Amino acid sequence: ATLFIFLQTDIHAQLPSVQQKAIILKRMVEQKHYSPRPVDDSFSVTVFQTVIDAADPRRLLFTVPEYEQLKTFSLSLDEEMQGKSWNFFDKFSNLFKKALLRADSIISKSLNKPPDYTMAEAIGQSARKQGHFIFAADVPALANRWSRYLKYSIMDNVYDATSADSSKKTTFKTGLVSLETGIREKIKQRELKSIKRMLDYPAGFSTLVTEMYLNAIATAFDPHTNYFSPQGKEEFQAELSTEAYFFGIVFKEDESGKIVIDKLTPGGAAWKSGEINKGDELVSLHWEGKELQDMTAASLEEVYEVLDQSLHDRLLFRFKKAD
Repeated sequence: ATLFIFLQTDIHAQLPSVQQKAIILKRMVEQKHYSPRPVDDSFSVTVFQTVIDAADPRRLLFTVPEYEQLKTFSLSLDEEMQGKSWNFFDKFSNLFKKALLRADSIISKSLNKPPDYTMAEAIGQSARKQGHFIFAADVPALANRWSRYLKYSIMDNVYDATSADSSKKTTFKTGLVSLETGIREKIKQRELKSIKRMLDYPAGFSTLVTEMYLNAIATAFDPHTNYFSPQGKEEFQAELSTEAYFFGIVFKEDESGKIVIDKLTPGGAAWKSGEINKGDELVSLHWEGKELQDMTAASLEEVYEVLDQSLHDRLLFRFKKAD
């Protein structure tokens, strides 16, 4: 059951805006759901864990002390949705923003030069599993966790690149020398852009956190009940529509990691222009009225995320021609 909910101000007008929306969302799901879950301490814990999982799925943002600060509210979120004290959201929003800015600094510092690949280190997966809230003990431990994660990402990318070399002339060891700088820079840009997309969310950082929190409330009732903002609802309906807007361009990531045109849809806007061809490299995307997005170090997923940002506005593509 997917609920599309437009939240309007009601008798709780004296409460904070996000709390008003949370109260109305809870009420709407309780009224419309076939078998609504009781909103109690167990529900509160589920909302809390879902928010933390959404904000820090890799356990690379929060430290143990920060998590413990937030955890003190894990049994009171149901009470906040009944119109009582409202403390968790602002605390979470502030700590989340602080953690993102700190991660930006750690990443930049860690990848300014090649890591030491001669050290014997390990990286585990258990802390990154949903429901496992294993965070770094403090900021130095967090920086160390980032260092190992980034080092692993570089080595994993080098391995993939050398494995794809059909000539077998490049070994992992030689690839770590010849390919490391480019791959390290690509990973650095990818991670920094991921953080920037959250901090510079088109509708504002507060809106991003609000949507994250309200969706956690909806999914706490069951995994198939979701909160959509009006824009999110429109985008979802467009994905289901047979008359959705599209540019008629299919992108792919080539062997060197660049995003290039794989094919053009006959009859589509790009095909009709006559100016765009298969093999052209995507340089940037610029939605009308928004900030220009550099795509030279983007992943294929990031490109499509930018393309999906609007259904109505004009988009300026910039390409580097294959010749």
